[in-house]
Amino acid sequence: MEIIKKRVTSVKLLASIVMAFAFMYIFSVNAFAGNLKQIGNSDNSVTMNWEGVKSSWTSTSTTTYTYENVRIGYAEIPIGADYATQSQCETTAKNNAINGQIVLPNPNEFTYTIPGLRAQSQYIIYVAYNVRSTSKYGTTRMYENNYLSCYALTKISKINNVAQKKWWKYALSVDVSWDQVPTIASSDVTYEVKFMDVKGRDIETKTSNYIGYSHAIKNNKIYTVKVRATRRANSNYQMNMGDEVTEWSDVQYLFTQPTVKYAKLAKGKLTISWNKISGVTSYDVYVSTKQSKGYKKVKTLKAKKKSYTIKKFKKKKLKKRQYFVYVVPNKKVAGKVIKKDVTYVYKVQKGVSTPSECYK
Repeated sequence: MEIIKKRVTSVKLLASIVMAFAFMYIFSVNAFAGNLKQIGNSDNSVTMNWEGVKSSWTSTSTTTYTYENVRIGYAEIPIGADYATQSQCETTAKNNAINGQIVLPNPNEFTYTIPGLRAQSQYIIYVAYNVRSTSKYGTTRMYENNYLSCYALTKISKINNVAQKKWWKYALSVDVSWDQVPTIASSDVTYEVKFMDVKGRDIETKTSNYIGYSHAIKNNKIYTVKVRATRRANSNYQMNMGDEVTEWSDVQYLFTQPTVKYAKLAKGKLTISWNKISGVTSYDVYVSTKQSKGYKKVKTLKAKKKSYTIKKFKKKKLKKRQYFVYVVPNKKVAGKVIKKDVTYVYKVQKGVSTPSECYK
């Protein structure tokens, strides 16, 4: 019985020794390089850095390691990509690295700048490399196709496509949207929104992590808005990089179409009037015989006008029938005319002076 116990103890001790050596071997094999991180960027490039093997990582300090055939591959990740798309991008980047999309001229240097990238974009970066180990006895061994991966971002400069998403005529609110800034984690980005009157005087400044903004409005006024972003460095993927702050976006003008409050069809003429919007440059008047199509612009009027009498439609006198009208306000800024989408049209019937509001 005592002999059996001794044999069991010996087997356990041997197994422990084998596992220890196996662990040391595996640890040394998988620790040839590490800590791939982004350390810089420009509008069209990212600079990556990684660490080579350290003697303290290996099973013996008498073994030397040299790197061979170091390759870099990358792929752009679309903004807002879902998990499947992101996984596909990672596979593409890894295959690009294997196939040598970029081959480093000096495989034993651990910093490289990837050029030719797109501004304000996110990428997945893969580094593939081979390692040759040489023991003190001259024995060599090659470990092929080891990998490192990391996310990287080109510089951000300006928020794009700030736009009036929805003007809520009856709720008296306006929604503003803009393009998302590429980021590794959504919490890394803060958006600063400045909501102003038509002359650029501040009404509210608000900061949040959300893409989008809403504010109370009056239907007869024009408002303006601009946005900028701050992107903080992500310590999991970036090193020695400070926060990035964009310049302010282009100013976006916010306004809606005026309400047609009066319309009367009599004696072959259609007279309409609307609520004036302060700050516009002109108004365009449109007419159709159908609610959702066939509209023709019949007149452009100066901003001081708020009524007009339509005498002809498609070069013909008006008939005793149903018509639809709407008015589009225009704002001219730096030679460019700004218009907004039409949501409502107004149905005009003979003998009725208050038009019915309908969706276009």
